[in-house]
This record gives sequence, C-alpha cells and structure tokens, in this order.
Amino acid sequence: MLSGSFSTDAQKSHKKYGYKTHKKYIADLANKPVFVI
Repeated sequence: MLSGSFSTDAQKSHKKYGYKTHKKYIADLANKPVFVI
C-alpha cells in the first residue's frame, strides 16, 4: 500500500471507519474520485 505517515493515518481510518469509508478517506485526501476494487 502507501508508505509513510499518510499510510499510518489511512490505516487508522480503515480500522475506525471500515473499508468503504477508508476508500473515501483516501479519495478525499487525494481529491480524486473513489475507485472500488
């Protein structure tokens, strides 16, 4: 996945909010659409 402090924040979001919200969290930070894999 991603590396660095961003990855740490993302992992915390994933654990706290779950996978789908985690994906949106990533998208919001990147200011890009959500891609569901």
